[in-house]
Order: sequence, then structure tokens, then C-alpha cells
Amino acid sequence: MDYEQRIELLNALHNAKDYFDLRIEQYDKIINNENELVKKKSQLEFAKKNNFLPSIVVVFLFFIMNTFNIMVLIMLEQSEQIIDSLSSVMIYALVGGILIIIFLSVINNILTKSEIKNLTKQLGKIEIARMQTSHELYDYYNAFSDKSLLPFKYSYPGSIEILWDIINDYRANSITDAINLFIEDSHRNKMENIQAGILKENKKLNQTASSAKNWAVASTAVSVLGLLKRD
Repeated sequence: MDYEQRIELLNALHNAKDYFDLRIEQYDKIINNENELVKKKSQLEFAKKNNFLPSIVVVFLFFIMNTFNIMVLIMLEQSEQIIDSLSSVMIYALVGGILIIIFLSVINNILTKSEIKNLTKQLGKIEIARMQTSHELYDYYNAFSDKSLLPFKYSYPGSIEILWDIINDYRANSITDAINLFIEDSHRNKMENIQAGILKENKKLNQTASSAKNWAVASTAVSVLGLLKRD
């Protein structure tokens, strides 16, 4: 690729960014929907699999009852005169404990089912909103005069800006090569962010938050737009 061809490609990308910038609010909307979708799915999984509170309550109650029963038995051995009264207390304690456990289990089951139902409904609404916005953006993409320049899932203005930087820095001579580098850089950036999260507690990081955020948002946009099933 000679200098003039590179400038022509950079200008084409610049024009594409200006065009798709007009729909930036819709792009931001599906990115926010995706982040909310991930959050709700995490909450749903927690509600289904990590509902450990009733178990803790049950163990605690059994511990209290067993401790009480042991104390009762010790007292019974020491005094035969209070056998009848203490036996009644022990029976009441056992029955009461069992009823409390059953009550807590029923309440927890009701609350968990309600939470799961609510989260499932929210997930459905978010998914519908995300796909609707994606279809609207795809229609807008089809109206672009130079849509052969780049695939739909890379039409997010932030992604186009990254592709522009890659070509402008002479790291790629075509959109295809730039996209391949985009994928590689995105994966590497993700790994670096994971490592950064591990080291964050021990030292101050030099990487700017804005740079990491730009890559994260662009990668999310590519993933979401790539999910659209086109006829």
C-alpha cells in the first residue's frame, strides 16, 4: 500500500466514523443493555446456585438445639426431681426448632422463586431491547454508501477509531489486517486488565483508565453487534 492509498483508506474510515457517530446513542444503548444483561445473569445464577443462607440458618439452629439438649441431659443426671419439666422443655425446643426450620425454608423458597421470576422477566426485556436496537442499527448500516468498507459488527465509532489508529500507525495495510490486529490487541488488552486487577492492590498502575475503557467498550460493541442474526 502506497501513501496515497493509505490516506484514501484513512479518509474512508473517517467518513464512516462521522456517519455512524450520528447513531452513537443507539450504540451506547446496546452496550449498556449488554452490561446490564451480564449483571442480571450473574444475579440469576447466584439466586439459583448460591442460596446458602437457609443452610447456615439450619446448621445454626441445630447447633443451638443440640447444645441445649446436652445441657438438659447433664441437668437430668444431676437431679431426678426436675426430669418431667425438663423433658417437656426439651420436647418443646425440638418441635419449635423444627417448625422454625420449616418456616424459614418455605419463606426462602417463596422469595427465591419470586426473585428468579423477576430476574428472568428483566432479562427477557433487556434482550428484546438489545436486539431491536441492533436491527435498527443494521438498517442504518445498510443505508451507508460504502458499507463494503467494513463489517457491521465493527461499525461502532469507537471500533472504527481503533482501526483508523492501526492503519495510521502503519501496523496494517488493509481493513482485514487491521481487524485481525484489533482482535489480537483486544485479547491482549483483556489479559492485561485481568493481570492489572491482580496487581492493583499492591501497586499503582500506569495504564490509563480511559484507554482500558475504550478497548473494553469497543470489544463489547463488536461482540453484541456480531450476535445479530441477519436474514
